[in-house]
Amino acid sequence: MSDKKPTIPKKTIREMEEELMAQQQARTVQVSPFARAAQIQYERSRIMPTQFREATAADLERIRLLQQPQPRARSPLRGPGMMSATLARPRAVERAREMQAKFYSMLEQQYGAKKGNERSYLEAMERYHNDKERKQREHATKSAREREEIDHRKREKIERERLRREEEDFTSEQQRRMRQQQEYIRQQQQQQRQQEQSWQQHQQYQQQQSHAQGHARAAHAEQPDSPRSMLARRYPTPQSRQDALVVLEIDPRSTPTAREIKEAFNKRALQLHPDKNLGNPEEASVKFKQVHTAYKLLRRQGGGSRRIKYTRRLRLKTKHHRHRPRRGKAYKSSRRFSTKSRK
Repeated sequence: MSDKKPTIPKKTIREMEEELMAQQQARTVQVSPFARAAQIQYERSRIMPTQFREATAADLERIRLLQQPQPRARSPLRGPGMMSATLARPRAVERAREMQAKFYSMLEQQYGAKKGNERSYLEAMERYHNDKERKQREHATKSAREREEIDHRKREKIERERLRREEEDFTSEQQRRMRQQQEYIRQQQQQQRQQEQSWQQHQQYQQQQSHAQGHARAAHAEQPDSPRSMLARRYPTPQSRQDALVVLEIDPRSTPTAREIKEAFNKRALQLHPDKNLGNPEEASVKFKQVHTAYKLLRRQGGGSRRIKYTRRLRLKTKHHRHRPRRGKAYKSSRRFSTKSRK
């Protein structure tokens, strides 16, 4: 037996690279985003079952059109600043290489990646992506905090505006109430002054009437007048609202309604009607005329009742249903309460 140990075949560079890649996949080390996206897409295609369906006529037509040789598109006319595809392609590749070289140099400078050591580059890329995600989270947190501060300031501004409007509304409401109160006091004072003026005018009218009656008596003392003229001077015709209210025995300082005026007129008319005063019909007639004139004066000034427009039919003494109007039939009434039989 020979003492020589069996020789172990050396691994090739490709086998070492495959073993390293297998170890990296086992440790799930973060790799380039492009490689990671391709790997995820491949794994999804393996996991998800392929679904087949029967091709339709539209699908077959689309496939036929895609299989046909497409005509070559004509290149657009070159203008200022334009470049042909023959020159643009190598320049784009050169730009991509420069960006990749800058990225690797950044990894070497900031994250300590070593040239020729793939593991150091992978670790540097992992730290780079972690820092990038951390910065994104910090930026998102900062943005959220700023948004919260902005929202808080907006809410404070809205609340201050609401309080200001409420204070203005309260102040305006107080001012409005004060103006209403002042207007009410002014109206009351004006109404009181008008009542006082009317009362003074009434007093003056009474004095003038008394003086006129005295002068008339003195002037016609020698010439005896007729009882009718003496009664007319004794009960003069009212010329103002206050005089008319006094004639109807209503307080001139009050403001009676139309109903009260009419009731007072009916009461006085019933008392002073000549038929009710047969002992002195001439004096009753003059007084009745004075009351009637006073009532007409009050109605003319808007203090009396309005005229009632009767739109109903002739009112009968009975309320029986036979005497009510019926639609489409003649108006019925009994012989006793019929208007035609009255003489």
